[in-house]
Amino acid sequence: MRNHMVLYKFPRVGSSVKRRPVFAHKMEDNDVVVVKNDEKEWTVRCAILCACSAVLDGILRDSDPDQSKVLNMEDVSVVNVETFLSLATMTSHDRNGEVLTISDLSRMTVSAMPLVHKYDCKALLKILQHAQNEQPNIEGILAIIDHDQEASQWMSEQAKLCLVKHLFDTRDSQYPNSLQKRQRTEHEMKKLPHAILAKLFIFTMTDLKPKHLPSADARTMAANTH
Repeated sequence: MRNHMVLYKFPRVGSSVKRRPVFAHKMEDNDVVVVKNDEKEWTVRCAILCACSAVLDGILRDSDPDQSKVLNMEDVSVVNVETFLSLATMTSHDRNGEVLTISDLSRMTVSAMPLVHKYDCKALLKILQHAQNEQPNIEGILAIIDHDQEASQWMSEQAKLCLVKHLFDTRDSQYPNSLQKRQRTEHEMKKLPHAILAKLFIFTMTDLKPKHLPSADARTMAANTH
């Protein structure tokens, strides 16, 4: 006989509606799921994955309680899965490994984002956004932007500055003249959503100071904004 957890929906004050039990499959704290892809398998407590994603919570709770739980992640690499699990388990009491620092989280962003995006892990996304705001790197920022192209409010001045430097960094010898530098900048700008470009425009026009950029970048930015 299956075990069930009874949840009660309480009526509003003054309502005459009687309490009606809602049944949901109960998962114990030590229930585990096997996460697997084409190369490797990992065993994780269900509670960890349920806590970080409503999508995963629904998948695991809807699974047959009489069968072993298996979660296939065949569309991503081993690095993607291990990075995601390291992020998901970072506050777990049975975590193995060192405590993740802001630097670690910033570095992990690119590898973690495919599964953070797929399973809509809102809290994990906020953690990665915070890491990019504190210690930004361009690959991590672009990975987050690719996740939600309309969201721009999360970016700190440091993150915006990192993105501006990326757009106008033409000090590389492969851009020997101003036309090539301008074309490179325009090419990179076309990859960004309009909401982000609007935010960067306001930032460069109102908050950015020339001292924040190397002289070559400042000259390039001036040429491209006229």
